[in-house]
Amino acid sequence: MPRCVSFTPVPEGFHFLHRTSSLKRGGLEPQLQNHLLSV
Repeated sequence: MPRCVSFTPVPEGFHFLHRTSSLKRGGLEPQLQNHLLSV
């Protein structure tokens, strides 16, 4: 996962899709997932 996602404003739809895909993968990136949830 590119680090730039933390610094680049992205549509809310991307956040939703990424959260969903992360959950499907078993939450392999919990810190990034938490970052998206806090945005």
